[in-house]
Amino acid sequence: MSEVMRPKITGFNLMDPAFMADPYETVTRLHAQAPVFYDDVLGSWVVTKYEDISQVLTAPDVFSARAVGRIPPPADILPRVPDFAVDEIIFALDPPEHTLARLTMQMGFSRKIVDSLAEAIHVVADDVIDAIIDRGECNLIDDFCYAYSLGVIMRMLGLPKSHAEHYHRWSDALFALLIPKSLDEDGAYQTHLSEAQIHERWNDLAEANAFLREIAEERARNPKEDMISAMLQARDNNGNAVDPGAAVRHALSLIAAGHDTTANLIANLVLLLSKNPDQLAAMKEDPSLIPNTVEEGLRRRGPVATLFRITTSDVEIRGQSIPKGSIICLLVPGGNLDPDVFPEPRKFDIKRANANRHFGFGRGRHACVGQPLARIEAPIALRKLYTRMPDLLVAADIPVEYAPSFGGAVIRKIITRWTPPGRS
Repeated sequence: MSEVMRPKITGFNLMDPAFMADPYETVTRLHAQAPVFYDDVLGSWVVTKYEDISQVLTAPDVFSARAVGRIPPPADILPRVPDFAVDEIIFALDPPEHTLARLTMQMGFSRKIVDSLAEAIHVVADDVIDAIIDRGECNLIDDFCYAYSLGVIMRMLGLPKSHAEHYHRWSDALFALLIPKSLDEDGAYQTHLSEAQIHERWNDLAEANAFLREIAEERARNPKEDMISAMLQARDNNGNAVDPGAAVRHALSLIAAGHDTTANLIANLVLLLSKNPDQLAAMKEDPSLIPNTVEEGLRRRGPVATLFRITTSDVEIRGQSIPKGSIICLLVPGGNLDPDVFPEPRKFDIKRANANRHFGFGRGRHACVGQPLARIEAPIALRKLYTRMPDLLVAADIPVEYAPSFGGAVIRKIITRWTPPGRS
């Protein structure tokens, strides 16, 4: 397809601080100027309207999930990452590999199992709050959100608490190395990382590979009641099993998605409530609104900004012809802030009737398998935070800081303050 046939948008940048802080202005401009356009930096077509995003997510035969991969490991690290060198990520798989992996994880995220974890999740939340409540101030993302969500996922996977700081670092490395797959024959790719940073991130994954491989091999010999054991024991209808290498890859994906995205969701919820005191007051007055508050938070400022697909045939989206083999970037905030579906999309409204129609958990075959857990974790977090620290607010005098990522805005610093117990 010739270059002139590709509509372009100037100034679009997923790493733009303004977009990371709030995508609304950018999304509104894209909807008006070119709801489907080609971006040279991403090397992909960007789709921004709700109807079109839904079309792509629910047609996996035409829009394959195999559109995301890792930056290749440096040659000197390659021997240390035998499992991660296989470019296979659960959310970037098609059947039959995806079918077995997803069925395995769904067993661990069943409503019965997740509900049974509720009491333990309450305990984790209280333990984390106990450690900070007397301080009156903290960086919420690190001191509560990550500590809390990681504590929950460690219980599900049966991982030792002694490595908690490593799990977070390994998750950062996994996300940092993800890129849209290049269409160039020479394997070129776009990344904001330097060669030194790529090397550092792959060193982190080498540590993760060695640690999780040892865990997987031990669970294969001595299964326990945890998700890693479940993955190793699962079989599909043909008797095929997940090999230990795949279990290692899927385990890290679960660690990363299970705590990073949930942590950022909780931080964004507190930020939205701080900026909208009327909504915070309404939620406190009627705690039954908490579940819908979470859904509206996922719509208005969810932690995922992009989902990628690759076309398996020539397609047309909103009148734009797109050839086979093209990368499609689904701009999740574009759908979640589409006025055709969500009236007054900029408004954070915890009573919004259709808030749960958001794309915060994806849709279709690759809808987030862990969403039942997130829908319990996030409400428990809000109840605990505002019960034990009722005047909790994000500090208005200290800007929220974000880290750039193709996948979404990752909060790195969000200072919150409250009155410690016993002080007036």
